[in-house]
Amino acid sequence: MKNKLVGALLVLLGVTGHASAQVLIDPDFSSISVPANSEVMAPAGTGWTFTPSPYSEDANSAPNEAGVANGTGQNMNNAPGGQAAYLQNESSISQDVTLPQSTVSLTFELEGRTPQSYADNAQQEITTGQDEIEITLGSVLLYEGTPTNTSSFDTITTLPAGFAAGTYQLTISGVTSGDPTNTANGTFNDTMTFVDNVTLNVTVTPEPSSTAMLVLGGLVLGGITLRRRFVQ
Repeated sequence: MKNKLVGALLVLLGVTGHASAQVLIDPDFSSISVPANSEVMAPAGTGWTFTPSPYSEDANSAPNEAGVANGTGQNMNNAPGGQAAYLQNESSISQDVTLPQSTVSLTFELEGRTPQSYADNAQQEITTGQDEIEITLGSVLLYEGTPTNTSSFDTITTLPAGFAAGTYQLTISGVTSGDPTNTANGTFNDTMTFVDNVTLNVTVTPEPSSTAMLVLGGLVLGGITLRRRFVQ
């Protein structure tokens, strides 16, 4: 009987204590129609915002982009669902999420592009490879690192961090600079990393007032139990 009363009290207070996955829009980047073994730069019609890098490879090229790759597009390998987002140099992708007061970690899959070198039309030497990335939720840095695998995706889960109830921007950004200003006829970094299956793991934490009410409720229930024992 006492356990049932405690359970009812928890429900009334909204204290669940269980973890759940925060559903992002298009977490696996599959809603975008991408030709086989190709890519689409800065696609529309998804929950993600794709922001290009401020730099391009040369005066004749578009800025380095974020987008969605399919199959072997952009030299990607073995995306779990066939498609994944790519980040080139300082480009980024982002999405707003609304959270209760909670602790949050992030699970995602990561792969780097295979390093290679070639000369572009301006005869600059291009060095490609993995792009270091940062992942932030609001102002909190959840992850910073460079992929260690270029042949398949690794699954990564970040350490949990606490958040007050509110709306936050989840941002996944490339870090490696692609600024070619001082690299004319020299080396230009064209780095790229692939990201897939992005999931927020959310554990609701009670408000301080709810915790106080729970403690008070526990004391009341304890008092009722003791009183029954004395009566008996």
